Amino acid sequence: MSHAEHFVLVDDEEDLLRSLVAALRRARPQADVAGFADPVLADQHLQAAPRVDALITDIRMPKLDGIELLVRARQRMPRLPAVVMTAFPSPSVVSQVSSFGTVEYLDKPFSVATFTATIDKVLRGGATPGFAGALAIDGLPDLVQLCALSTATSALKVNRGKRHGTMWFERGLVVHAECEGQTGAPAFFEILGWKDGAFTVDRGATSPRRTIGQRATELLIEALRLQDEAARANGGAEVDIEADLELIDLELSIQEFEETDDLPETAEVSLPVTAVSSTHVAKEQVHMASNIQNNLERLRGIDGYLGAALVDSESGMTLGTDGGGASLNLEVAAAANTEVVRAKRKAMKALNLKDDIEDILISLGRQYHVIRPLRARPGVFYYVAVDRAKANLAMARMAIADTEKALEL
Repeated sequence: MSHAEHFVLVDDEEDLLRSLVAALRRARPQADVAGFADPVLADQHLQAAPRVDALITDIRMPKLDGIELLVRARQRMPRLPAVVMTAFPSPSVVSQVSSFGTVEYLDKPFSVATFTATIDKVLRGGATPGFAGALAIDGLPDLVQLCALSTATSALKVNRGKRHGTMWFERGLVVHAECEGQTGAPAFFEILGWKDGAFTVDRGATSPRRTIGQRATELLIEALRLQDEAARANGGAEVDIEADLELIDLELSIQEFEETDDLPETAEVSLPVTAVSSTHVAKEQVHMASNIQNNLERLRGIDGYLGAALVDSESGMTLGTDGGGASLNLEVAAAANTEVVRAKRKAMKALNLKDDIEDILISLGRQYHVIRPLRARPGVFYYVAVDRAKANLAMARMAIADTEKALEL
């Protein structure tokens, strides 16, 4: 007696979830499709369900991210096929999926036909050798990307025989690494050079030190450069940096999703992005990072200047920082003030105020904190802290507004 297929589909965007559940039911009329907007409820279902043929999940969700959801499910069902959806554009991922075993990646936007075809593909796939944990991963760069994309605080522990190394992540940043007496970036690069092994992800584990504080993208690009130089020096084959860079498309902004309840078979899920080559993306990221840093340094002319950051209000991650120091942790401030911006926008929506935020002023006993969303990209904001006793608030606001004119994003 054959059993009906059972799929679990998870995405906190309820409109998208309904559309994909409907599409999967049309494509596989005999299948049982359970859709969850709450990943915690999905986790409970996965732990109790007698049979699951595939898990289809978004990566970035509140309460429980898609990577952790998959890890938990794989603890009970080690060979569970999965499709991981992401709103981060990675044009090359489809061409690289053969290295990921029974985990397929699906970049938004995608057509319903692509969605159902990807599910068919993962159901036909088998495990491949490589790094083995709750997921089967061919190379550590892919695993580092997963940890960074989840934006969770975690420790990635990697073993290769008697060798051991650990990388720590906080909100998408690599903050520390240790490996056989080495710490910081050298330890990160040493671990990344391993070609096989086993790993575990310790979610919630905090770093004992902060020796790095860089985005995974920057570290991966530098690691590939160092590997290429080492190969040249040893007279061996050159590392194909351009090919490997195709895997490094981490830090592009999530686009706001809007979609109808039902989709035709050829419809595009409306998260429009422009597909560009990964090498071009890498070059653009370097240029953008330089422009952001130079832009923030212009704010040093403000009287009483203490520090500044450019922040993505969707993720709470900094795009760049300047100043700060021990008395002002700009990474923490960025995350906290993201909640301020979100709360204000939520209040404006509740009050039906059809307007935009020009800036938000927070007056402390000794400091002023100014939050100013970009006019061209309201999802990004400046966060500037100044000494209240020294600052001219009007001049500070004008300086921030003028600085935006020179910003390129």
